[in-house]
Amino acid sequence: MSRCLVRVPALLAALVIGCGGGSGTVAPPAPRAAFDELAEVIKAMHEQKVKPPTKMADLNRYEPMAEAAMVGLRKGDVVYLWGAGYKAGGTAVVAHAAGADSKGGWVLLEDGTVKEMTPAEFGSAPKAGKK
Repeated sequence: MSRCLVRVPALLAALVIGCGGGSGTVAPPAPRAAFDELAEVIKAMHEQKVKPPTKMADLNRYEPMAEAAMVGLRKGDVVYLWGAGYKAGGTAVVAHAAGADSKGGWVLLEDGTVKEMTPAEFGSAPKAGKK
């Protein structure tokens, strides 16, 4: 048993060292949590009868409940179609992962649904504000 205990720290150290960031590392895509949080924000704005956000400053008061979403928006990992808001039963995309048109990724629909789309699905999906 003591042999196992010695190996575990060595293995963890190797993993940590091996996972160090270098100049060639690629940032991970925005997590689903960012889109879930943004869904909650646009629903809350709708319920409060506040117009959908048209600029980043409109979201500042929601930052405590949407930290991952705010980070994703600021970094450009989350692309929000400014002015798009919650719409019950709506199926248009209001936000998506950067590069969704070429790599696919998470999207947020008007009704608050968060789902993953392929590039083809994203390309054919209606976008909020565009008719």
